[in-house]
Amino acid sequence: MPIAALFLIIVGSITVAFLYPQLRAVAVIVLVVFGGAVSTYFILGGGLVEQQANKITAEDVNLMNVTLTEEGGYTVLSGRVQNLSTAYNLRDFDVEVRLFDCPEAESELTECLVISDEKGIARVAIPPEQTRRFRTVFRFPALPALEGVLRWEWQVLDATTSDV
Repeated sequence: MPIAALFLIIVGSITVAFLYPQLRAVAVIVLVVFGGAVSTYFILGGGLVEQQANKITAEDVNLMNVTLTEEGGYTVLSGRVQNLSTAYNLRDFDVEVRLFDCPEAESELTECLVISDEKGIARVAIPPEQTRRFRTVFRFPALPALEGVLRWEWQVLDATTSDV
């Protein structure tokens, strides 16, 4: 909404400057004042976004019953997610899924070849200390043919709060 208001003020000031030459100085002053205000808004807003993002961490996200399934050419990571924060809503979290080609199902992952590594974002809205379902879609392009057994692991990389 602030951008729409700014757009209207800029268009209005330019229109006034062209239609009423005697008011050009006023139109320029209005543009300078609002330009400064908008610049300040975005500069301070950028810092606020960083502070907001740092209120909740990957350690505040607990994934449970995680499954990886194939659905219509895409790979879906789903399960339950618990917001361990006592004060902040969880808005989304970044998750990484790594696929391995292992000689046997019981092989240590250090013995396996990494065949793909993709990152995704799970969008959720979870109040503090609550649990919800999550689902995020991945695309693993150009996977090689397996020579062994497919194994996978996931890791939560980052989290973002919706609180300001």
